[in-house]
Amino acid sequence: MGDLTSEQAAAITYAYLDISHCDVILNHEETCQHRIMEVGEAVAQTKSDLEKAFPFLLLGPNDERIIEDMDMYGVYTWPINPLLPSATEG
Repeated sequence: MGDLTSEQAAAITYAYLDISHCDVILNHEETCQHRIMEVGEAVAQTKSDLEKAFPFLLLGPNDERIIEDMDMYGVYTWPINPLLPSATEG
């Protein structure tokens, strides 16, 4: 995996798996509540793993494209915390 540490490679792999499962839930009408809850728990753990493996994620974006996307989606806090009202209010 090039210059990635094993921790980084694992974090990326699990993030890919979580995104794949979210795709099934969001785009293919998954309705099993137990499965949805499992994916929710996995996503929270993966977010934590990514933050540990790539600490720069906690600093916020420095790429203008990402900043524009955040603005388009109404995200005004970093790190993104959807539980905070300011995460969607500008």
